[in-house]
Amino acid sequence: MEAPPSTVNGHVAVLPYPGRGHINPMLRLARRLAARGLLVTVVLTEEWLSLLSDSFPPPLPAAVRLRTIPDVVPSERGRGADFASFIRSVLVRMGGPVAALLAELDPPPDAIIADSMLPWAPLIAHRMGVPVAAFFPQAANVFLAFQSSKPSPPAGRSDRSSTKPAPKPLEFAEQNIHF
Repeated sequence: MEAPPSTVNGHVAVLPYPGRGHINPMLRLARRLAARGLLVTVVLTEEWLSLLSDSFPPPLPAAVRLRTIPDVVPSERGRGADFASFIRSVLVRMGGPVAALLAELDPPPDAIIADSMLPWAPLIAHRMGVPVAAFFPQAANVFLAFQSSKPSPPAGRSDRSSTKPAPKPLEFAEQNIHF
């Protein structure tokens, strides 16, 4: 049962990674949040909106809004030819347009739910003064593999005590995003 926009209990911005297997789970989450009385804004690239427009299953609830940013990443149709360039574009070029769009939303979001593959999302949420949650759409075994993998110690060392610590997530985002 969907909540009409006039009775929303808050506004959540949903930021999916622009790829297959990421957007559909975020749309399912958006439907569930809307059913609980939240206004949900899903941010997509223009290309992804056009790819989805012909394939939407049942219509989205009125409380789920789709908003677009310009196509700042290579096309979905040819990204396999230069996947490294696609990843760089997502990490470096996508955050600025997303931040600009979120700043213009009315009402402004009360929280952000971002795909775990978008490291700049916590910085945007921090600057907006809203909480952020990571959404991991991959299978649980992929999450387990990420969590259990550890970098190898430097050659000739058996411990990692003197290696430089990894940057905090916010520091990582600040180093890789320019807007």
